[in-house]
Amino acid sequence: MSDNDKTQEKQTTDAKQVRRGIAESKSSRFDLKRVEEELKNAEERFRALTENAPIGIYFNELNGTFLYGNKKAEEIVGYKREELIGKNFLKLRIIGPQNLVKAAKLLLLNKQEKPTGPDKFVITRKDGTKKLVEINTSVITLSGRKAVVGMVQDITERKRAEEALRESEERYRALFEDNPSMYFTVDRDGMVLSVNRFGAEQLGYAVNELVGQPVLNVFYEDDREAVRQHLKICIQNPYELFHWEFRKVKKNGTVCWVKESARTVQRADGKPVVLIVCEDITKRRQTEENLKESFEKLRQSLDSTVSALASALEMRDPYTAGHQQRVTNLACAIAEEMGLAEERIDGIRMAGLIHDIGKINIPAEILNKPGQLTEIEYSLFRNHPQVGYDILKTVEFPWPVAKIVLQHHERMDGSGYPQGLSGEEIMLEARILAVADIVEAIASHRPYRPARGAGDALEEILHNKDILYDPEVVDACLRVFYEKGFKFEHVLRVATSPRIH
Repeated sequence: MSDNDKTQEKQTTDAKQVRRGIAESKSSRFDLKRVEEELKNAEERFRALTENAPIGIYFNELNGTFLYGNKKAEEIVGYKREELIGKNFLKLRIIGPQNLVKAAKLLLLNKQEKPTGPDKFVITRKDGTKKLVEINTSVITLSGRKAVVGMVQDITERKRAEEALRESEERYRALFEDNPSMYFTVDRDGMVLSVNRFGAEQLGYAVNELVGQPVLNVFYEDDREAVRQHLKICIQNPYELFHWEFRKVKKNGTVCWVKESARTVQRADGKPVVLIVCEDITKRRQTEENLKESFEKLRQSLDSTVSALASALEMRDPYTAGHQQRVTNLACAIAEEMGLAEERIDGIRMAGLIHDIGKINIPAEILNKPGQLTEIEYSLFRNHPQVGYDILKTVEFPWPVAKIVLQHHERMDGSGYPQGLSGEEIMLEARILAVADIVEAIASHRPYRPARGAGDALEEILHNKDILYDPEVVDACLRVFYEKGFKFEHVLRVATSPRIH
């Protein structure tokens, strides 16, 4: 190969190498630009994530000098990042003196490239308010240098909620455990879910001896089926309040009476739970029983006294023997037909048996006189309701007996005596007694005339219905005779019965 040829070949090779170098150079510049763009995008993504993070993020050097803080960090401390960058947090007033030693120890751990946290600090914001924060830190490499990245969370509200919950639990525990009432919770199958300490102790058990056991086990055997039915109804009617009284048996076999208030609620899992508050009422029941016995003895004593008074009057007036008893039983039958309460019927019965007690003040010859009474005699007779009232007004009956006796001759139109009352001014009991009294008087024998019979008596009250006599009482009296078959002969046999049934 000639020298010219060699020279030409070398130039060709050099040209190729130059072109290749130029191409490689262009490729390198392209790759560098792409890397730079990717780095820029990554930085923007990182900044966007950091800036919009829901927790505070900050960077500081290993000596504690701030490098960066995101928006949330600014919000927590109340400072702009520009006010903090380049400053050492140990020298700022954000962390109080009481926490500086703790902060310095954590910074020392960071210098040893050790993570810290979670640690709680009370910080002072720029406006002077206090916040409780929780901080975690890690050591990273930032631009070739070691730095600390911290994550800070404001836990002030969470801590406040935790404290409120703790206080609530303590109050609940005090209410549930130490309250002097028995508390039970029972599931839909009647199993005890919980019982307070007082409740268990009252029955002689430990708490763990009752939890998980059927609640029926502590009830008196004869009451268990009724308790089961009450619990069933309670569960079927959630949030409605129920009350019942039953007997329970303590661990030592002692029987006690309890009053329970129960309501069914739903747990978080949707299952029903019966909440039961239980009160020992054994002493109350015993007191009630004693009072009932005392009342019955007093009632018997009153009955005996009233019967004695009635007998004393009838011994002076043989023609009206049995009148008060017959009137009483008819009046009670009318009151029952009208739907009066048993207590009011008892008052009518007591007043009826002695409604003419005031006649004890009338001379026997006037009471038994076969002919017409003179004006003076009739005046004495008309005064017997007032005399009866004066005799009875100081006696402490459980019903207004004296007032009923006083008004039993009053009439609806005001034509009666002794006060001339009318309409609703007259007690209902007295209006009933007035009708029974006139019916019996007309139907029975009197010294001055023979018996006229029940027919005439009923015609009298029907004719004067709503004039002299209460229309509702008259209607009830007619039903008693015509629909219920009431007869005075029958009454004589039951006259001493304490109540018509």
